Amino acid sequence: MEQSRRTNESLGLLLQYQASINNAQAVALLGKRVLAAGDEFSFDGSPADLSFYLARQAESVEVRIYDSSGSVIRTIQLGPQSEGLVEFQWDGLDSEGNMVQAGRYSFEVVATDESGNSVDAQPLMEGTVEGLSFDADGLHLLVNGEKISLSEIYEVMPN
Repeated sequence: MEQSRRTNESLGLLLQYQASINNAQAVALLGKRVLAAGDEFSFDGSPADLSFYLARQAESVEVRIYDSSGSVIRTIQLGPQSEGLVEFQWDGLDSEGNMVQAGRYSFEVVATDESGNSVDAQPLMEGTVEGLSFDADGLHLLVNGEKISLSEIYEVMPN
């Protein structure tokens, strides 16, 4: 019994040590630009660079841009796309060809293969790590005012 208790205590200390190492490494991300899971972005009047990750090749890819009230304001056909990171630019125009106002927007990606089967597509957001949050849910990075877990980071880019 005593040996089991000591083993459990040792494992607990090891987990705390590992968490400390992860926290210390996360500090190095402060000020870095990252690409992370997320579908929201800010539009400031200039073309918005957007990206997403396709799980496999898609025959048809459609991107839907939503305003802050959740209404679709534009649908963009990107056609066939290869597996992996896909980058594109939204010009800020709605479906009527009018420039939208600066503000917060979101996007959704609908992709299908040659058989019409759905292809997983993960919208990505780009931003700078502005801070860190250590709370009951674990370590989170603050990017564009959003809490992002370390596991949602796809890429760390040089400044």
